[in-house]
Amino acid sequence: MSDDLVQAMGTPPPRLPNLRRLTPQTPAREPATTADEQPEPAPRPARSRGTRKAGRPATGRSSRAVGLPVPLVARMSAKAREDRQSYGDYLMAALNRVWDRLEEVYAPLPQVRPELPPPRRTPRQQVPGGRQTVNFRLTDEQTEALAARQRDLQVESRSEFVTTIIELDLESS
Repeated sequence: MSDDLVQAMGTPPPRLPNLRRLTPQTPAREPATTADEQPEPAPRPARSRGTRKAGRPATGRSSRAVGLPVPLVARMSAKAREDRQSYGDYLMAALNRVWDRLEEVYAPLPQVRPELPPPRRTPRQQVPGGRQTVNFRLTDEQTEALAARQRDLQVESRSEFVTTIIELDLESS
């Protein structure tokens, strides 16, 4: 800086560091190899089943995403909060409470003729307010119990099944 400028401004501004020295330099590319000389990729370290990616211990639960009507999510959330339960724990408690009533809801549809397969259930109706995806954290055993009950009742959609469980539980409470 010139001396006149320094006197007019007072103290000179601090110098900025050379940013090129602070950023990592990319190494020069190695010459291309032929198809016969392809290097083997480095093996990935095996992860144990008891840890997650970051090395923290696994909780034994995994998320199961389900689409639920938005008004139902609000009611379920309030009930789960009131009972001080996670969504997954609330779902399993609700399944336990409505276990027998599910058979009434999903009773087999009457067959028209014995030679024909039974009619399919009506598809899900459009819900006012739309649907919201909710993640239920369930253990493998809980997931299997839910899936087994769904198979027993021949329900095609997990979202429909979970919606029915929650609706029946909220009706009765």
